[in-house]
Amino acid sequence: MISKKGSLFIVLMIVTLFLPVSSVRANSTNTVNIGKGSYSTELPDIDYGGINDPGFMDQQGEPPEVIYRSDNVTGPMPTNRWWGSLAVDQFSMNQYPHPFSIRHRSEGFHVFYDAPHNMVVHENQEAGTWHINGAIGTDFLIKHSHTSNFQHALVDDYNDWYVRGLLEDGSQNMKVTYGVGSPYIFVEYENGSAELEFNITPEIWENRGNVIGFSTHDNKHYAAFAPPGENWSGIGTQSLTNNSDYISVAKLPDQDTSMLDKYEEYAYSIVRDAVADYQYDEHTGVVTTTFEVATEAKTSDAPDGTLFALYPHQSRNIAEASEDQLLHDYQIRTIRGHMTALEGKSFQTELTYTGVLPSLPDVGSYDRNRLTGYLEDARADYATGSDTYELGKHLGKLATLAPIADQMGETQIAEEFRDELKSVLEDWLKATDVNDVLKGKNLFYYNNNWGTLLGYHAAHGSAIRINDHHFHYGYFVKAAAEIARTDPDWAAEDNWGGMIDLLVRDFAAGRDDELFPYLRMFDPYSGNSWADGLATFDSGNNQESSSEAMHAWTNTILWAEATGNTELRDRAIYLYTTEMSAINEYFFDVHQEILPDEYGPEIVTINWGGKMDFATWWQSGLVEKYAISWLPFHGGSLYLGHHSDYVERAYEAIRAENGSTDWNFWSNMVWMYRSLIDPEDAVNQMEAKIDDYGAFDPSDESIIERGSTKAQTYHWIHNLNVLGRVDPSITADHPIYAVFNQDGERTYVAYNYSNSPITVNFSDGHSITVDANSFNIGNGDEPDDPEQPDPEERNPYTTIQAESFDQMSGIQIEETNDESGGENIGWISNGDWVKYENINFNQGASSVSVRAASDNSGSIEFRLGSQTGHLIGTVDISNTGGWQQWETFSGKVDVEGIHDLYLVFTGNSDYDLMNVNWFEFSSNNGDDNSDDNIHLHNHYTAGITNITNDVATLFFQPTIDAVYVDVHMIINNGQQLNYRMDKIGTDWEHIVKLSPDDAINYSFTYEREGIQHSTDWFSFTR
Repeated sequence: MISKKGSLFIVLMIVTLFLPVSSVRANSTNTVNIGKGSYSTELPDIDYGGINDPGFMDQQGEPPEVIYRSDNVTGPMPTNRWWGSLAVDQFSMNQYPHPFSIRHRSEGFHVFYDAPHNMVVHENQEAGTWHINGAIGTDFLIKHSHTSNFQHALVDDYNDWYVRGLLEDGSQNMKVTYGVGSPYIFVEYENGSAELEFNITPEIWENRGNVIGFSTHDNKHYAAFAPPGENWSGIGTQSLTNNSDYISVAKLPDQDTSMLDKYEEYAYSIVRDAVADYQYDEHTGVVTTTFEVATEAKTSDAPDGTLFALYPHQSRNIAEASEDQLLHDYQIRTIRGHMTALEGKSFQTELTYTGVLPSLPDVGSYDRNRLTGYLEDARADYATGSDTYELGKHLGKLATLAPIADQMGETQIAEEFRDELKSVLEDWLKATDVNDVLKGKNLFYYNNNWGTLLGYHAAHGSAIRINDHHFHYGYFVKAAAEIARTDPDWAAEDNWGGMIDLLVRDFAAGRDDELFPYLRMFDPYSGNSWADGLATFDSGNNQESSSEAMHAWTNTILWAEATGNTELRDRAIYLYTTEMSAINEYFFDVHQEILPDEYGPEIVTINWGGKMDFATWWQSGLVEKYAISWLPFHGGSLYLGHHSDYVERAYEAIRAENGSTDWNFWSNMVWMYRSLIDPEDAVNQMEAKIDDYGAFDPSDESIIERGSTKAQTYHWIHNLNVLGRVDPSITADHPIYAVFNQDGERTYVAYNYSNSPITVNFSDGHSITVDANSFNIGNGDEPDDPEQPDPEERNPYTTIQAESFDQMSGIQIEETNDESGGENIGWISNGDWVKYENINFNQGASSVSVRAASDNSGSIEFRLGSQTGHLIGTVDISNTGGWQQWETFSGKVDVEGIHDLYLVFTGNSDYDLMNVNWFEFSSNNGDDNSDDNIHLHNHYTAGITNITNDVATLFFQPTIDAVYVDVHMIINNGQQLNYRMDKIGTDWEHIVKLSPDDAINYSFTYEREGIQHSTDWFSFTR
């Protein structure tokens, strides 16, 4: 591990020698000057500004004085860690180094595995919240043979994802090394030896003397390892003892001796250091992260390596070079999905950076006079608080409006917004007033004890708990990046840029920073940020507004690009890209593999170490619980639209729960989110309501969220209505870009912060020239001869051989044993795709048949225009019994016209999914009683049938007899109606009256083997 060493003398010396310093006031011990700005090194005498609220006043303190750390740990103290409570509690609160849950106590080290049967899904209907709660318990206690009364637990060492806790009682000590993503806990003793204590005698299913495999009473499987010759005693009792001064324990996937053999290999390789290093390839957009450990051998033959436990966001994106290290059969279920074992000294993941923009460009089909009027209205907006968050939101609003005003040619308004940004920032970035006296508000104070920069006025625990610094300070950085876009001199290090760099270093410092810990907010292994500085909760640490984390990383990218800081830019791209992958897994569950079926919402609002919540830190409504993970919308928010099927799913969940599109709060947040996949609908919703909102009123957020404006809402939605959906499949060799796809036609957007024209090259061969300090918007230069004729139209109603694709990613061709002969495509993995150009569906297709074989299972998504384009249908492929055992599968589709067709393959990323020989569509016959209105699922067949002029029958046919089935209907966007269906044999029916042009949305809730399930919503128009 890496010890953090330093002193205040060294820190101040380095600041003095290496940072640009202007004149220092006579009392130079309490401020440090950086360019034109400065910060305080002593807690200011707070000027409360006449605010007498005790809660507000309590926020204006500083973090706890006592840090529980040994002499081995000095310098800037890491905060916002999953293990953070170890540093501030005499022992610790619960910590969640998955797959474990642990806590330090005076009696020893408690170990628990939060098994699936311990997790409970709970809905609080009155509060409108949902919770996935893990249990808090103890499977066994790791003790010291000569004491059961430790005085405290200290942070004794740490690295990127491990920590070492030191339990002390005089000279009788116990050092425990553990880490997130490690199935091992390593324990070293001083003046004593090991004891494992159980409340219920464990089952010993393997005893090799120094190695035992055991299971708890509720079927959790572990192993304990001592050096050769040191055998375990107490077999058959509640106390297992060993005379060794070193042991390790491990969580095993199963009660299996071959697994025990594998775990024994690495049980004597104690991890001493763990580093996650990243590299951004600007030419390809690939972000490669290398996770590497250094170990100490406790036996002569112990390897320099370990068993890692990979989270889904890691195993899904494992680099090809590391795939062979995966142990696919070694999986442990946690609240964050299955963790898959990998052996070795290191492994790599690869993610793709998809670009950010300073704003959306000016291509919207909007009324420019109307948009200018909205900009004029926004001139009267004001900050809704004096603290770093509420003021920060106002800064973010102004920084969003300024480039829109530039696009409208309203230079005076744009400069007015930027002048206000400069005025506010320059006030905050200088710690003294005009008389060179330390201020009591609107300043930053460096707390040397913790190594953090605290802004006053503070809020939400930003000072007393070191909470949310990336959220709060990210808005300040956004403001600075917008100023730097047009006034680079202001952003120079010897002007105001040095203080902005200091803010960034507080929440995203590089390694070996003398003032701040490495990446304060970010967890390199878990892939997400943690918002709470101290983590003193029994559910561990947490993060609520994941979108504000992405906002911080976006603004850091823009600031770094504007100021020419490539190292910082690459660091921020790593943070942005990695956090995006974790959000898609653990907040959005875009692959539908993490959240249990019983969980209702399509989002997790607060992610904890030990639970998941659909809730907020304030009493909130439905829209707020979703939109807190969207706001603020900005040029780096386009990641929200990468998975269009998820966006549709989430939107429909909100609409169904709300009962209509009459949103009761933050309406514009829903409209802007909706525009990511259906901007036409978003325009219609917006036009019906936006002008009901008049002058800025922060007490009324029913239509416009207080950190946004009518101008930005109108600009955003109309731009996406022209640009189409974001297309993350295309990357660029320049970091400030985005690609959009509107019905198969791509638009390439890039911004150039430099003073010279640049050429931006895209991964599909297109390129664009971008003038200095400006956008370029267009369809790009063709990679090949633009005079080449379009490919001939293809008929989807005859068999299309799968190997006749025009483009593909990841697949191979082989001879087929199917009765038709020829070739099939195979070696198909999750995320692979094939493209077929110019498919002419004429008046429409209603279904598709696919000839496939599989020894596993998977799904085929049929999409238009790109591999993330509009989803027209899905066909599920089940196990056919072998890779050349062919069956025909079918599914519904809804498509007409001429399109480029993409088949996108999805499924378990650990295995090949299927082989495909051919596919063929069936035309739409226009019959209301057609198969279009029948929905197939593994659990049921359901839909609407027997349609006449005035009635129809909703039916539900479960594959297993159901105790009850309820149908939920919304007719013509009215109130939701709920009925218990009539049971006819093993089927269920409900007759509904129809009128011409009626539109019905309906879904079912049904019982299956004692568990309630809900279907998707379906639609029918008479």
